[in-house]
Amino acid sequence: MAPKAGRELLVETDFLFGLREDDRLHEHVMRALKMHENGKVELILLSSAVIEFRAVLYSSGLKPEEVEEAAALALAILTGHEVNRYLQIQLEDLILAEKLRARHGIGFFDSLHASAAKRTGIKLLSSDEAYRKLDIPYLSLKSI
Repeated sequence: MAPKAGRELLVETDFLFGLREDDRLHEHVMRALKMHENGKVELILLSSAVIEFRAVLYSSGLKPEEVEEAAALALAILTGHEVNRYLQIQLEDLILAEKLRARHGIGFFDSLHASAAKRTGIKLLSSDEAYRKLDIPYLSLKSI
């Protein structure tokens, strides 16, 4: 069943980490994946989230083979739940991201995620409450 118009949701890095069973967001992520499978929403993974996921894993001290394994596991879970759409970051997103960073003091990757949501008008599904203060479409992951 195809999702209804306006039910697309962009997912960011916290969603990827929430795929782990021991993550605090796992229950919410699994609920969102079930909604995706049932056609109630369509989850779209931000390309900026993929890069941030890798950066966080490396900054946590993981070795290349461990990063590869973590990415492969995340991909397997997403593919198993039929999540296969990605949204590319565009140059205009970089411009808005810098404006958001300057005005609101949000982080490097958060500003990219937010700018893509602003450009597309697609709600950003996240647990990060910092997005609430921005003029972007946002839905709390914990409310799903």
